[in-house]
Amino acid sequence: MLQYALWLAAWWIVGAGALSGRLDGTLLWGWVLLLVTLIPLRGLITWLQGLVAITGGGLLKERLLAGALRLLPEEVRVEGAGQLLGRVLESEALEALALSGGFLALVAMVEFVLAAVVLAAGAGGPWQVLVLVLWIALTALLGVRYFREQKQWTASRLDMTLTLVEGMTGHRTRLAQEPREQWHLAEDQQLEGYQAISRAADRQAAMLTAAIPRGWLIVGTAALAPAFLAGSTAAIDGLGRCRVVASV
Repeated sequence: MLQYALWLAAWWIVGAGALSGRLDGTLLWGWVLLLVTLIPLRGLITWLQGLVAITGGGLLKERLLAGALRLLPEEVRVEGAGQLLGRVLESEALEALALSGGFLALVAMVEFVLAAVVLAAGAGGPWQVLVLVLWIALTALLGVRYFREQKQWTASRLDMTLTLVEGMTGHRTRLAQEPREQWHLAEDQQLEGYQAISRAADRQAAMLTAAIPRGWLIVGTAALAPAFLAGSTAAIDGLGRCRVVASV
């Protein structure tokens, strides 16, 4: 919160000085001091993130180990070596996603609150905040669709791991009983299905990472159109704040 507050204050000093036509040395020195203050603050944030990541990663590995030790022999026999190996491989992805996703969610909440305050004080007023909320709702809808695609993608990858391990375990039986031209038919079908699911997941990921951020800059700027048409003197200031929010 303090980092973003200092960052917005630095932008406010430069914007206020430029729009008022008196960007003197005092304002510039204040801007420089705010930017210099961000350097040790950013270092502290990075150190805290590393501390939480190491601690959280250790706790997560302890929970995974405790869960593995509590498995009953019957559960191990039913699932098989392929499914267990797939779970072990996915545990690393789970750890990385849980830690990085937790940080991103926390930072996103802070950014959303500050963005709403900045936009409410601009030329767009509460209406532009409403546009931001609707845009966030659209982002959440796309996120749900992306989650479904990722779920199917993960299930397909686990099935491929199971098939690979089972095929390696029964390799001698396949050599003796299965015709040579049919050895890799199942693998080819799984790869085609995995490719189709991966393509759908990548399409949703591209929408979230590319279209949503760039689209908000266009939509947020268009939300200032009524202020421009009404001849509001704060419209230029609101446009600058909209750009600040987009850059944040």
